[in-house]
Amino acid sequence: RDILGELLTPQEKDQEFHQLTGYEKIEVELTELIHRLLKNPEKVRFLDEFDQLFTDCYPESREAEEYVEYVKNKDSLIYNYLLEGLNDKSIRSIEDPMKEADVILNILLGLAQRIIPRANHYLEEHGFYLEYLEEAVQMILISVKR
Repeated sequence: RDILGELLTPQEKDQEFHQLTGYEKIEVELTELIHRLLKNPEKVRFLDEFDQLFTDCYPESREAEEYVEYVKNKDSLIYNYLLEGLNDKSIRSIEDPMKEADVILNILLGLAQRIIPRANHYLEEHGFYLEYLEEAVQMILISVKR
């Protein structure tokens, strides 16, 4: 829970940021997210190991209960920015913004878990790795833009 919270907690924003459209805020936040993920490869790897370890039921523990509650009740900035974008018409119509926000985060976290720990392999095999994350952000942005 703590590691996920650290990775998803954004930097302080200036007054200019608050004047952006919902779409532009999503663009800034997703770009910052991939950079936070890149700066914390050990935390990304931990999330990957956590996901692999708990494929069935969570253990009966206070920590597991707290984690589930955190995930259920997290304050999703992406969700809030989607709502802003729906209101300011910078985002296409979305039936379920909360589900859309969760899908967006899971796409980026899942891709980061695959790419970041294996960055050297991707550089050797493909000549790049950061571009995968940047391209995923661009694909996400295209999918939500009005």
